[in-house]
Amino acid sequence: MVGFFVTCQSEEKKSEKTMDMGEEFRLLGYENPTISWDLNNFNSIVGYGQPIDHIPYTDIIGGENITTISIQNGALVEFSLAKFPRLEILNLKGNKLKVIISMENSKNLNHIDLSENRLGSIPEISGLYTLNNLKELDLSGNFLPMLDPSFDKLDNLKVLKLGNNKIIHFPLVLLKMKSLEEVDLSYNSLTKIPEKLEKKDNLKYLDVTGNDLEINEVEQLRKMLPNTTVIF
Repeated sequence: MVGFFVTCQSEEKKSEKTMDMGEEFRLLGYENPTISWDLNNFNSIVGYGQPIDHIPYTDIIGGENITTISIQNGALVEFSLAKFPRLEILNLKGNKLKVIISMENSKNLNHIDLSENRLGSIPEISGLYTLNNLKELDLSGNFLPMLDPSFDKLDNLKVLKLGNNKIIHFPLVLLKMKSLEEVDLSYNSLTKIPEKLEKKDNLKYLDVTGNDLEINEVEQLRKMLPNTTVIF
C-alpha cells in the first residue's frame, strides 16, 4: 500500500502518525474541495510513490513548523514552498518536476535533492539564489544544459551534484564559488576544458567521468587544479 507519513515531535514526547496517501488526499480536498490540508503540530512530511502531480499550496494550513519534506519517486510536476518558511531539508527525488516555486520563502534550506526529475533550466527553480544557508544541492539526472552566471550567489554551497545532465561547456562559474568543495559533472556532454582555469584551493573533488574528454585534457585539468582530486 502506498504510504504517506507525517511526523510530529515535541520536547516532551515524540509521536508518529501514518496515513494512507489515497485516503489522505480524499480527505484533504482532492475529491472534496471544501477540506484543507491541516499540518498544524507536524514538522515533517514523507511520502513515496504518490500518483499526484501537484499539491495546491492554497490547501495547506499550518506549514510553518515543517522542517523536512521528502516525497520521492512520485508524479509531482510542480511544487511550491510558499507555506514552509522553516524548511531545512527538501527531497523530491524521482518525480517529474518541471517547476519549483517560492524557494525564497524557505531561507533555512540547507539540503536540496531534486535529482531524477525533468528540470530544463535553473530559472525553473524560482528563488534558488536567495538560499544563503544551502550546503548541498543535487540536480543530477535532469535536463540542464548549463549553469547561468548567477549561480555563484550560493555563497555557502559545499556539495553540488550535476551528473547525468546535458551540460556541454565546463561551468566556469563554479570556480568563483569560495565554499564549494565537491562537484559531480559526470555523464554530461563535456568535450573541452578551458585552456586556463583559476586555481581553487577549496575545491577538493571534481568528477568528470563519462564525458567526451580526451585524457590529455583531463591531465591538463589536474595540473590547473593541483589541490583537487579529478575523477575521470
